[in-house]
Amino acid sequence: MRLFKLNIIVLALIFSLFIEGVSTGVGYWLASFSPDTFEDTLYDLILLVHMPALKLMQMFYPTNHWPGVGAHILFYIFSVCEFWILSFAVVWIFRHFYRRSDDESRSA
Repeated sequence: MRLFKLNIIVLALIFSLFIEGVSTGVGYWLASFSPDTFEDTLYDLILLVHMPALKLMQMFYPTNHWPGVGAHILFYIFSVCEFWILSFAVVWIFRHFYRRSDDESRSA
């Protein structure tokens, strides 16, 4: 429970790194199987979620440089930033409404 007492920015960063690591691991693990089944559909879904990071990465690297190392690093940095924003919003909303209901029960 000590993890949930962290600063909201740090907690969102931890969640975003965890989510990105799991999604990347699952994506590479599923890509090791045959690419024309459920794994390909799930990998397309992962790319759909990462579309903002992909478009930002394409602003810095043209499409013909895409499998390069620098493009991959920039893509994962943008992906972590994307998940950080989403995690920050979810953690803030959860803490905001959890504390309000906890404060109301104490005053009653």
